[in-house]
Amino acid sequence: MNDYNPIISIGTAVALLQDVFGQPVYYIPGISNDAEPDMSYNMSVASAEEYDRLSQFGTPVVGTFTIKGGNYKVYDKVSGKLVDKEYSDFEFPLATIVDFSRPKSITKTPTIGSSGTVKEIFGFEDAKISIRGICIDDPSRKSYKTAKEQQAALWALNEIADSLSILKGNIFLEKNITRFVMEDIQFSAVQGKPGMIQFEVPAVSDEDFLIMDI
Repeated sequence: MNDYNPIISIGTAVALLQDVFGQPVYYIPGISNDAEPDMSYNMSVASAEEYDRLSQFGTPVVGTFTIKGGNYKVYDKVSGKLVDKEYSDFEFPLATIVDFSRPKSITKTPTIGSSGTVKEIFGFEDAKISIRGICIDDPSRKSYKTAKEQQAALWALNEIADSLSILKGNIFLEKNITRFVMEDIQFSAVQGKPGMIQFEVPAVSDEDFLIMDI
């Protein structure tokens, strides 16, 4: 019999985030009595207009993002051809951190008899996106409430041979990123935390190009 209890305390959640991400993500007074002496806590209160929704702990959540459902291209294993497959909206787990970088492509020509280089041509490469987080049982979600359901949904998204559209998520939209392509997905167990699944998704942005005069 599985005696795993999906209800976790906010203190356990804070400790879990620290274990997974390798640094204190948040320090909440009263949760731990052995905090570092020099740790300080600065509190700010978010208005209802600033947060996306409430977590299972009743705390405001900001920075969530949701993949838009609809028809996406996937490879049919029997025919080997691309076919349409219907997907529903998927909100990434709340315990998710996203890192962005936007490298430039620059052609540099060394100068003779002087220092420095001549920058002849430059453009922007795709934005590099690193998505890291954990799947946990979360009754506050509208769907995919268990960690295993979230893992299965992420695995299915990685099978899409197309870019994923962002339905909502200011952390992407404020950078003019409306779609991204998952390049890989990795899952790993969190030691001593049954029912909690760590994931990492390297991705790149995608955008439309209009080709004229063909």
